Amino acid sequence: MDKAVTFVTLWVLLSAAWAAGQDPVGTVDNDTLVEVSGKDIRIRSYDGRLRQTIKTGQDSIFKVEYSLDSRRLASVSPKSLVVWDPKTGKEVGTIKAAFREDGFVIFYDQNKVVGVISRPGNLVRSWDVETGRRVK
Repeated sequence: MDKAVTFVTLWVLLSAAWAAGQDPVGTVDNDTLVEVSGKDIRIRSYDGRLRQTIKTGQDSIFKVEYSLDSRRLASVSPKSLVVWDPKTGKEVGTIKAAFREDGFVIFYDQNKVVGVISRPGNLVRSWDVETGRRVK
């Protein structure tokens, strides 16, 4: 595909997400782009082709975040954080807790643990992805 066409497609996708008040998230390898549409997460290639739609069932998703190796994707809503396999669209684990929009999501320990840093106070909470149990 022509580089100019790819750039225009990427710009249209990013502009639509920004207009909806969302920050689109890309993978570390710059291979895919994630956008939220209602309760769905859409994973697209940078040329705009739809690769995967994940129907989350979550209300008011305000953040999506890839793990550093792009093998996991977290979606965060006020009442839950769900970890997904972005290739298959299957749920890996769910954490039921209260989350705020101003937090940060990080994966560590080979994607087995997900942490959330919340402001104010920089409170750090971590959970085992598969069991949903808090990790101290």
